[in-house]
Amino acid sequence: MNHATRPALGLLLSAGLVAAATAQTSGAASGASTSTVEVISKRMSFRGDIALKDMPQAASIVSEELISALGATQLDNVLDLASGVARQNTFGGLWDSFAIRGFAGDENTPSGYLVNGFNAGRGFSGRRDASNIELVEVLKGPGSALYGRAEPGGTINLITKKPRFRPEGSIELSLGSFQTYRLAGDYTGPISDAIAFRINGAYEDADSFRDHFSSRKLALTPSLLFKLGPASTLTYEAEIVRQSAPFDRGIVATAEGQLGIVPPSRFLGEPDDGDTKIEALGHQLVLNHDLGKDWSLLAGLGYRDSSFKGYSSDPELVAGRQTYYQVAPATHNLLLSRQRRYRDFSAKDLTARAELSGKVQTGAVVHHVLVGVDAYDYELDQLQDRFRPTLANPYGIDVLNPVYGQVRTPGPFTSTL
Repeated sequence: MNHATRPALGLLLSAGLVAAATAQTSGAASGASTSTVEVISKRMSFRGDIALKDMPQAASIVSEELISALGATQLDNVLDLASGVARQNTFGGLWDSFAIRGFAGDENTPSGYLVNGFNAGRGFSGRRDASNIELVEVLKGPGSALYGRAEPGGTINLITKKPRFRPEGSIELSLGSFQTYRLAGDYTGPISDAIAFRINGAYEDADSFRDHFSSRKLALTPSLLFKLGPASTLTYEAEIVRQSAPFDRGIVATAEGQLGIVPPSRFLGEPDDGDTKIEALGHQLVLNHDLGKDWSLLAGLGYRDSSFKGYSSDPELVAGRQTYYQVAPATHNLLLSRQRRYRDFSAKDLTARAELSGKVQTGAVVHHVLVGVDAYDYELDQLQDRFRPTLANPYGIDVLNPVYGQVRTPGPFTSTL
């Protein structure tokens, strides 16, 4: 049994200063007509009102239009469009894992990313659905460490769809190969002159090219927007996640010294182990206040509770206990030794953050100032039990002629460190 509790309390203070020279134009000639163009920019988490071209590090944006054109249904589809981001081990397809500029982080936990500036990737929230992603910010390089809570390769921040005061909505039904069915919906509108709501989400049910594998996923994100006055808004957003799928680590690469003998569809676990189940409930509360004269304040709280539970039959990784390379003399069959495991992981993540953003002009130079402070309390619990059989009576499976339905635990779980 491996049981670990890692409470963490952290405080991060960061400040960014960007200067951009602005050209002073001479007055128009007498009698010439002039016009004024007002440009309204969207204030981004960890970027304030700083234009992308003025950022002091490499950054890229994946827009909602591009996400829609791609038909992306989950986060890793979206990140495929960002240069320098590569997929990594997703723990049997049960969470998101990626590397930015070659930095992958801890392969035994999901990759960290932010949602509206709040932690969301750490913990066990499954594979992120794209149904409520408006755009994705990718800040690259060590300069992104200024914002904390990320690998030195960069920081990924997701901006979610917000409530609007004009009614609009959509519904999509998708059918795909391997009996894949997906229903996604989105609707927003006003409740009153001062309150707007939005609810979007998706449900997906799919089989796979893998034998004995099917998955289900529900993602639901209701939100509310309150106008507290001419200069202040308060936004609340909830996130409900339910996912279930078998724990599946794939196939062995070679058999009898040859590639491709084991078909890609071959499942080497036990169907009777059932699904690994993931549940997550998140909350975000954000106050935006316009202080006037190009200055604004953001303050918010975020909380996420997530869990990851289920049984699995995993290949034995210790070479001295793996019988796979011992060819049975009579049948030439190959027996893959396995362990049966039970995992019960959970995480609680509480975050408070504030940002002050504005401009200061000195002569012909405009300075964009962004100052932020974050505090968090993160608790991670991991319980893992495993049954390890003997070499004389292995809990194995023939990779060429699998027979399922073996006795899963011929005795109690063995507690091991």
